[in-house]
Amino acid sequence: MLAQVDEDLEASIRGHLERGDLDMAATTAFRGYGPAVLRFLLSRTGDSELAHEAFSQLGEDVWRGLPGFRGRSSFMTWMFTVARNAAHRLETKPEHRRGRRVTTSKLDQVVDEVRERTAPYLRTDVKDRFRSIRESLPARDRMLLHLRLEEDLSWDEVARVVEGDAELTGAPLRRASMRLRKQYSDLRVRLRRLAESEGLLAPSGEE
Repeated sequence: MLAQVDEDLEASIRGHLERGDLDMAATTAFRGYGPAVLRFLLSRTGDSELAHEAFSQLGEDVWRGLPGFRGRSSFMTWMFTVARNAAHRLETKPEHRRGRRVTTSKLDQVVDEVRERTAPYLRTDVKDRFRSIRESLPARDRMLLHLRLEEDLSWDEVARVVEGDAELTGAPLRRASMRLRKQYSDLRVRLRRLAESEGLLAPSGEE
């Protein structure tokens, strides 16, 4: 279930883009990376309705953004970043919610397929009490925890998604990565203490 860069999928997406077939590029990306991105949005927002709205918005944003994709990051990282920005935009500008979506019927169908494929994961794998602890965290912390712990993205990928810039490179990328490593370490300590206080884990040092 982890989100890993799939080189065959990346090559397939790039091939469709090089041929100018945006519809196939978008639907291929959603079929391959869509479930992981939807899980990310659900964790990032802590709000199922908002997450699904952001996922629908993502369909439009990917469709509109494809001509400008330059391959400076993997398509997976770019897609996570676009999803992060879509969720942020809907959170900060509620008037954008439930607006008209400009995609294609084929892409809309794939977006719906991804929702159905992801539903069993949500029912069977998510532990309610741990989830309630995580949902009490700020959105940025939830996003960091999900990308690193559940999706196992590299620190460079995490930094690009959290900062909302898929083309982040060089010294700014290194600084962001180092800052997020420290934040992640502190966050895991804080989560363990919360879990201990809820009786979900034995206090540190106990058998």
